[in-house]
Amino acid sequence: MSAVNTKYGPIPLAARFAPANISDYEFAQDLMKESYSLHGKALGFAPRYYSSLKY
Repeated sequence: MSAVNTKYGPIPLAARFAPANISDYEFAQDLMKESYSLHGKALGFAPRYYSSLKY
């Protein structure tokens, strides 16, 4: 899942679900491209950086 932090809290932008036997790495690039596009449409500017959190 990708989200953008705002003064109101995080807003989800995009998510991908995959079976456990598929690495997140395999679809991370597509998720980031989609997030970048949606961020621009929703907030009117491109993100300056990305951060990855692993739980």
